[in-house]
Amino acid sequence: MVDRTGKSAGRGAYLCWASACWERGMGKGRLERSLNATFSAEDREQLWAFFRESAAGIPSGSNK
Repeated sequence: MVDRTGKSAGRGAYLCWASACWERGMGKGRLERSLNATFSAEDREQLWAFFRESAAGIPSGSNK
């Protein structure tokens, strides 16, 4: 689940908007370990879709 407000209860993680951060976070189970969770293929696709949609309006090289 993506919490766009950052106020939902429970465990969370922040990733910068650089694609390299997302690739590292999603690769080799790093984000899953940080969240103490297991992602299904659907979960992974939803996270990547969120990144693609959200990062589309962010200038290249920005860590916004």
